[in-house]
Amino acid sequence: MSIKLRFALLLGLFLLTFAGSLALLRHIEQAQLADTLAASRREAASLLERWLDLNGASLRQFSEDYSRWDDTVAFMKSRDQAWAEVNLRQSLDTFKAHALWVLSPDGELVYQTG
Repeated sequence: MSIKLRFALLLGLFLLTFAGSLALLRHIEQAQLADTLAASRREAASLLERWLDLNGASLRQFSEDYSRWDDTVAFMKSRDQAWAEVNLRQSLDTFKAHALWVLSPDGELVYQTG
């Protein structure tokens, strides 16, 4: 085996090693990028969920307060629209709500405002 052939084989081996190392590094980098992107998406989803919970807390409180109130139960029986205007419509600003629908247990619309 001549010296030129040995150097050519050695150079080929170095090139293959270099190309393999570059391919391995690229694969590792892409995996890390995918992990970072997934973590960023999870964090954004978590922030959005917390933001929605904070903004929805007043609406949840509004629905819980009024659904358990005896006067609301009486309203559902009497369907007195004047009572609803005074008590329900005026409460929208307090609880930062834009609209309100009151439905009967069978899904019939009893009152709406907004």
